[in-house]
Amino acid sequence: MSEDDNQNWGAGNGVMLACDPDGVLYPCLRYMPSSIGDKQPILTCGHVDTGGVNLKLMDEIQKITRRSQSTDECFYCPIAKGCSWCTAYNYEVFGTINKRATFICPMHKARALANVYYWNKYYRQKGYTKRKINYCPKEWALEIIDENEWNMLNNLALED
Repeated sequence: MSEDDNQNWGAGNGVMLACDPDGVLYPCLRYMPSSIGDKQPILTCGHVDTGGVNLKLMDEIQKITRRSQSTDECFYCPIAKGCSWCTAYNYEVFGTINKRATFICPMHKARALANVYYWNKYYRQKGYTKRKINYCPKEWALEIIDENEWNMLNNLALED
């Protein structure tokens, strides 16, 4: 599996099976009615007494990749490889498990910029030559920080 086709987390890797007090099985805790609420029909994957596992649902979830659920803008984003996703949240918001919610993009961009600042300040204070590269495009950064901060971040990223 390539880096760009990484499997999703939680339900997608099959290790977050959840069970309610009545024995109903869910792909993960986030699919339970207490999480999904009444926004979408509840998706279950079986029952402890009957053992009837919804293989179609589980197979559908496990086939989701970053590519299959991302728009081109999201997939080719220079900082999006650090984003995770939740199939249950996607289902809650869009009614489908294979469409990525991107509401967190501005925060992820800000976090990427903050990491460039933090790690390059740290490396410089410790006398290390290593530098954290700024992958955030300038036009995205200027929606969050000003030109002076952009220049400062890029100067911190330069080797001495």
